[in-house]
Amino acid sequence: MYTNIVRKFLGLLFAYIVIIVGIFILQFRSDSVISEKIGNLRISLAETRGEDGTTVLRNRMIASFNGITFTADDTHPLTLAVRGERTPRNLALVSWKKPTPRSCEFAFDGGVSLSFAVSGSGDAERLTVHAAIPENADDVRLHYEIVPGAAVVSETDTHVQLDIRNSRWEFEAAEISDGAVAFTSHASVASYSYYDATKKFSFENTARFASAERSAYSVTVAAFKQNLITAFAGQQDITEQEAVSFVAAMSERGRYNEAINAVPSSFRRGVQRTYFSSPYFDSLATMNRSLEQQIARCRDIVAQNTIDAFAISDIVDYMCMHPRSSAVRTLLATAAAVKENSLTVSQAASILAAYDSLLAKNGDLAAIVQDAAQVCIDKITESCSVENERITISENGVFVSVVQAAEIGDALVRYGRASGNVALERGGYVILNSYLAESASFDLRTLAALYPIVVHDNPYYPHFALLGFDNGNPVWAWTCAANMTYRNDGSGTVTVTIDFPQSYTHYVIINGIQHFKTIYIYDMAFRTDPRFETYNSSGYVYRTDTNTLLLKSRHKSQIETIRFIYSDAAREAAERRTITETDAAGNVIAPPPEPRSPSSALPEGNIPMSTGNASPESAE
Repeated sequence: MYTNIVRKFLGLLFAYIVIIVGIFILQFRSDSVISEKIGNLRISLAETRGEDGTTVLRNRMIASFNGITFTADDTHPLTLAVRGERTPRNLALVSWKKPTPRSCEFAFDGGVSLSFAVSGSGDAERLTVHAAIPENADDVRLHYEIVPGAAVVSETDTHVQLDIRNSRWEFEAAEISDGAVAFTSHASVASYSYYDATKKFSFENTARFASAERSAYSVTVAAFKQNLITAFAGQQDITEQEAVSFVAAMSERGRYNEAINAVPSSFRRGVQRTYFSSPYFDSLATMNRSLEQQIARCRDIVAQNTIDAFAISDIVDYMCMHPRSSAVRTLLATAAAVKENSLTVSQAASILAAYDSLLAKNGDLAAIVQDAAQVCIDKITESCSVENERITISENGVFVSVVQAAEIGDALVRYGRASGNVALERGGYVILNSYLAESASFDLRTLAALYPIVVHDNPYYPHFALLGFDNGNPVWAWTCAANMTYRNDGSGTVTVTIDFPQSYTHYVIINGIQHFKTIYIYDMAFRTDPRFETYNSSGYVYRTDTNTLLLKSRHKSQIETIRFIYSDAAREAAERRTITETDAAGNVIAPPPEPRSPSSALPEGNIPMSTGNASPESAE
């Protein structure tokens, strides 16, 4: 009996062995394993035979590197989230290649590819994973696992620090959650590297650099301004930004008229001009249309409620003009709730800069966005690296441009000053000095684009001036004057003052001026004239449909006063003022009008024109 049992057992064992071996034989007849080693990166793939007998890749990719393993297979597929689709797509591996000895690339269907690259050597090796994704994709997600026994030291949505066999490693990506790493069009790179706390970038460590001194930056900016002026000489085909930056830089040196005359007439008469250069070059009636378009553009961008709005020129001024707007407050709240993984480094800088501007102009609005500050600082910090006491900035493996770097450095300086964070302020100076040190080699276009980023204390640069609110409506000006004020005395007179060098002429657009009975300039009643910009005197045109005053301001004194009369009593008082007002020596301040002759219609001359005559004619 026992003999039969033994025979039966041996027979079954033999049968099982034959079956198992057969399975393996069949498996290896159709499948083969591909293994590659790139430094500490190990790649494993599998090939199989298709129905037509050709060799094709199986949907299995495994990439292991110093304690972390990335997988894309049928169990843990690479997924693609397409904009407008509720369910992510599972992608299949199509092909692979080794473009360089230190990298490999895997192509998946759906137009997605993953590149793994190894840099450095030994324990300092670094793995970088880059995803190329379609334009209509929200993200691509790749499954990952860490080796058993690894301890998570710290973890956020974008960073994971691991302790693996007494070594510290750091994993960084746009989003890391639920065992998957996400790649987006804005953040398409993930990295895994040895963490050396002594070499981790921080602005505190750069505060001791010589280039962190404000005095060093002052020298850099002075050289930058001179390089801009030098680069402009002899240029004929110029952009509006180039013309404006040049005039502003020259005017700061007391050479305003020389700068105006140095701008080629082809530009002054050209069609490329907008409201931007109107304070220097007249044509207010035409240029005001583009200013209205800019205001409408700001309104539409704010309504879209995206953080890209903070990079738009004049957006902060628009917010301050409409501080109670629900759209404005919603946009600020959106910025306050932003996450680091959804930011680009340039967006982070624009939010910091906007916060500083709001802090100076409207503290209530600044308070709404204040919570975003630290997130923005963290985003900028992770993008910085230092070598030879110079800071460089990169994002997704690509270095930022000089203009972007200047925006980032300037934002840090401004926020550092406003918050009292000396390390950030000094770090901003290091960035600016690092990138602007070679400004002598920059072309005019780059110099002009940099000017408004690095120079904030030049009132000659065209800007919005919020003069105040009248019955809840904003009153603002587009000007290049150092200072303007607005006062409504409540008795029928509104007074606007303009601070600009005596004998100079500039052009101002003032919005929010209600329709008036009479306007007084030089304490003389003026009347409207569409030719006001051609005369050698102040003058104006008023647009009742938009409550906009287009004003040529030729300064007989540094502080010019414009009075708008709204009542008969105020007009009588103003008329008496033109006769009786005297200075301390008894001299009449407002002399009677000079006689006019036919030649007075010429643009040059010292006789007040029809727009600037002293006759008590109203603006009606």
